[in-house]
Amino acid sequence: MEDPLRLALGAISAAAVELFAGEGAERLRACPAPGCILYFVRTHARREWCTVGCGNRVRVARHSRRAREGDEAV
Repeated sequence: MEDPLRLALGAISAAAVELFAGEGAERLRACPAPGCILYFVRTHARREWCTVGCGNRVRVARHSRRAREGDEAV
């Protein structure tokens, strides 16, 4: 009888090889959000971040930076 743990690890390993070396490997991206260490498969041309939360943090930081720069100019 086969060990279920070995079967699961084998399936995970096969999926990882397919992800990193398969047909869709060119769509694999590292999330560019500061401090994020996740990777994602870019499924849409406009997708930039791994999650909506990362994208929101980047947009809030950009807005805050622009608001501060605007205050300093006055």
